[in-house]
Amino acid sequence: MTIFPAKGLVGGVVALALVSGGLIFNGALIAVVLVGWCLLVILAVRDHAWLRANARGVAATITVPKSTIRGDRIEAVLAVSNDGDKRLALDIRPVLPEQGRPNRWEGSGLFEPGTRAEVTIPIALEKRGLYEFGDVYVRLAGPHRMLQAQRRLEASAACRAYPDINKVKEYLIARRTHSALAPHVRTTRLRGIGSEFESLRDYEDGDDVRRIDWKATAKHEKLITRNFEIEHFRNVVVVVDRGRLMAGRVGAGAKLDCAIDAALMVAGVALDSGDRAGLMVFDNDVIAYLPPKGGTAQLQVFLEVLHDVQPNLVESHFRRAFIYLQNRLTKRSLVIVLSDVIDVDSSRSMIAGMLSLRRRHLVILAALRTPEVEDVIYQSSADDNAPFRKAAAYRLLKERTEVMTRLQKGGVHVLDVRPEDFTVPLINKYIQIREQNLL
Repeated sequence: MTIFPAKGLVGGVVALALVSGGLIFNGALIAVVLVGWCLLVILAVRDHAWLRANARGVAATITVPKSTIRGDRIEAVLAVSNDGDKRLALDIRPVLPEQGRPNRWEGSGLFEPGTRAEVTIPIALEKRGLYEFGDVYVRLAGPHRMLQAQRRLEASAACRAYPDINKVKEYLIARRTHSALAPHVRTTRLRGIGSEFESLRDYEDGDDVRRIDWKATAKHEKLITRNFEIEHFRNVVVVVDRGRLMAGRVGAGAKLDCAIDAALMVAGVALDSGDRAGLMVFDNDVIAYLPPKGGTAQLQVFLEVLHDVQPNLVESHFRRAFIYLQNRLTKRSLVIVLSDVIDVDSSRSMIAGMLSLRRRHLVILAALRTPEVEDVIYQSSADDNAPFRKAAAYRLLKERTEVMTRLQKGGVHVLDVRPEDFTVPLINKYIQIREQNLL
């Protein structure tokens, strides 16, 4: 607890100091000044004793949900109680998360002895991650307004803001039922094109005659064909770049937010299809790695790892990350890299790393475009600098295309899409690869 002068004491000291200056001209005031100083001291001492006795009876708590969805608004419940036997006038300020909106709140109230009051503070959590609510500071003045005290009350709490996993669950349900809720996504039934025998069925026009089961045909006296399904338990590893290229703002978030949403969706589809899903997050070093694993519980593990991943303004080291990955993937896998491309010079590490990874694994680069670069080209402007900006934008797009072409010639599958259209083409590419049994 900290006790310091209040306005009453400051005002009294200033007034007595001014009067003391008049003692040079009027010695009769000396008695008044001495009485005044004694009175200030007595009142300050009484306030000090009162504050030490009564400020300790104040308690506070903050209650928030343990988790929520990024972008949602939560309600932080601040409760303050006066457990003492004196009426207290309190000024209250809880420490709110810096990234919350709002990130500051102050209030005041008159608390009778033995009473408790609650106030609800709506706070929007616009980013993923851990939001920590700190202690509560209360301030009260002594009865004579000579001193005031401030106490820090331990009342910390925390809430984790996760990506919206409900969208993944809704999509998977829609995909299983071929619902219109999952538009533009391939829903081809994966039969007759895989390598694992599933069942026998009646022959239909267009079926491969090489798959007719002649023994079953003779038994049933009609053409019977073998039905094959896509192999399960394939490895699908999603690689998320969190370097400086992924810090660019798009819509209400960063490119990294789009990548994380897509990573969760692809992992959900892969696990739902019977494959194993793994994850790697990197910048100039590997930040997290999850070995490929099947089962619906793996999606929750993805969520726990990704919810607090934030952009890091450093150059990503692709070769180091891919060497790390190759040393841990013994089985041929589908590796989906979520990143971006700027120019040839900054992409040399990416190109070398992906072409090396491609020798053993099937690699997809899903690159997030920067809409502002394209907008510069197509927007008309009377600004004298507009032609220079357009020339720079053309150069960036030309070099971006050159990098994509190099990767495609090296056998890497490339998706170059705008952030708002990122997820659906990526899922379709994964489904296409499964249908063609490329793994």
